[in-house]
Amino acid sequence: MTSRNWGFIPREVQEKLARTRILLAGCGLGANLARDLAAIGVTRFSVYDGDQVEYSNLGRQMYTIDQVGVNKAEAVRDNILKVNPDAEVEVHPYYIECLNEIRVDVLSSDFILNTVDYSSAVFLSLTEYATQECGKWVFFPTNIGWGAVLFHFTPESVSMADYLGVAPTTTCDMTTFLRRLSVDFLPQHLEELFRSLVSGEAWTSVPQIIPGAQLVSAMICSHLCAILAGQKVKVAPSFYAIDLWPGGGEDC
Repeated sequence: MTSRNWGFIPREVQEKLARTRILLAGCGLGANLARDLAAIGVTRFSVYDGDQVEYSNLGRQMYTIDQVGVNKAEAVRDNILKVNPDAEVEVHPYYIECLNEIRVDVLSSDFILNTVDYSSAVFLSLTEYATQECGKWVFFPTNIGWGAVLFHFTPESVSMADYLGVAPTTTCDMTTFLRRLSVDFLPQHLEELFRSLVSGEAWTSVPQIIPGAQLVSAMICSHLCAILAGQKVKVAPSFYAIDLWPGGGEDC
């Protein structure tokens, strides 16, 4: 399956990918990440989510219409196995409510992908625990319109709470992150939408489209390979941002 990776992924890195265990906390955007990681050769996953696939997910997340109504963690497992039937996928079909539910899993994983909802009780504490107490790498990706942003939190980086300028016990929401990120990265074509999102207006949903989700997934795949190859990548508070809208921005 991975025989055509040879010009871009060295054999020793390909072998490391096969041994790498990914903890995927959240299977919204995580559905895209899991499918692409399986395609480049990752074979060991632990996935968490208590949500079900909805019709609105089909336009931005890697699910199919026959999976509507299925638990997202179970659907992600099925999608991984469709790519690689030999993959090992541990399914946890519930929301992570507290760190005690996930501590052992964090310790046994090599990388953590934090894609839980911003308002989750473990949005901040999962990253703090994984990096500061367990010495793990945490990928924090988000798709914004036609673009994508990726943070790497490590034991040596600033903490997620410090980057956001809040206490580690703070209950966050999407605007907490957007207000902070807008200081460092906000393409001009998103300014009006940003003002509307953080103004307190009642929104029935958050606007998202598939290209941004796929872009951040591609970033994670390439950065994981770079890390396994021993290359340096920027860690928080620095981050990677790309916007595909013409004139929208460049890699930061």
